[in-house]
Amino acid sequence: MTAKPQTRLEVSTDAGSLAIWDAAAPASGGTLEDAARRGQACILRMEGDCGGAVDVFVDQPVPADVLADTSPLGEEQTIAIRSGEMVVDGIEYFDPKQPQANANTICGLPNGTYRVAVRRLRDEDELGEPLSEKELRTVVGAANVEYYDRINRNGMLIGLSTLLLLPLLLFVTRWYVAAPMTLVVFLGYFPVMHWVIYRNPRYRALHEQVQVLRYGNERPLLAIQLSRVHAA
Repeated sequence: MTAKPQTRLEVSTDAGSLAIWDAAAPASGGTLEDAARRGQACILRMEGDCGGAVDVFVDQPVPADVLADTSPLGEEQTIAIRSGEMVVDGIEYFDPKQPQANANTICGLPNGTYRVAVRRLRDEDELGEPLSEKELRTVVGAANVEYYDRINRNGMLIGLSTLLLLPLLLFVTRWYVAAPMTLVVFLGYFPVMHWVIYRNPRYRALHEQVQVLRYGNERPLLAIQLSRVHAA
């Protein structure tokens, strides 16, 4: 049986780096680098903007399937947790002025000092279809998954096609009129699309199933293994 992570978080960064920190670290003052020097934070260089799920394994091995899909990110680091909570998020969200983190980025764990080993998802184009998609088709039904994805795909394509209104309007009006009209149609389309498809009982029921299964079983962007060195 595959070991389940203690916590699955959802993180993102527009600054090219993620970080792990004690939830109390921002209140201690200073920058993220200061917190790292105090042993309250670890900085993870991602080499680009990214986002996705992060699985945290505390005092347990990383499952074989996760090991196969990931590769080590940097060297092991050490972090001291004194608040009972650890945060994983983009470095831009470490803010001493607003220390309260998003609940989706917080992992509760016993106070202590931990060795931190981080693994990053390899190129998904090389990994092929995740096992979760096969399981999804088994649980929900291949025809239902195709139906759900087709509605979403067609809806997005129609939305993008509204941008073609701009060159058509340029034949009959000025650009400073055509551009705002196209933008209004483009932005207005998606709320209407969601309202329409959610009135479909089959789609609405499938959406609840598919989203839960896909989110719960998606490959994690990062797998963080914490091994306690000693208690606080």
